[in-house]
Amino acid sequence: MEDKAIQNRVEFYKLNIEKNLKNPKDKVGADNEVFQSYFKAFNDINDRDRRFESKHHLHHYIMWKNLSNIEKDKCIIGNGINSLIYKLIKKEIIEEGVIEKIVVDI
Repeated sequence: MEDKAIQNRVEFYKLNIEKNLKNPKDKVGADNEVFQSYFKAFNDINDRDRRFESKHHLHHYIMWKNLSNIEKDKCIIGNGINSLIYKLIKKEIIEEGVIEKIVVDI
C-alpha cells in the first residue's frame, strides 16, 4: 500500500513522474544488475504485521477519493515520510538529473 499512498500524494500535488531509461529495453527491477548495485531489496513479505492492513487498504484505495483537500493535506503532512526523523549522512549524484543516492541514519 506504500505505492498507492505515494500515488495519492503525487496526484494530490499534481506532480509528474517519468521513467527515464537510456535504453527502453533496460529492465528496472530487483533482478537488474544496475538496480542491485544501488539498492537493497528486502523480502519481508512474511515479516509484516498484517493487523492493520485492511484499515490502510480501505483508507488508501477507497476513502481517499472522498476526502476533502484539507483532509488529504492533513493526512499527508501527519504521516509517512513527513513524520520520519532521520539524519542525513551523505548525498551522491549517480547520474545527473536522474539518480541521486541519499544515505540516512534513522
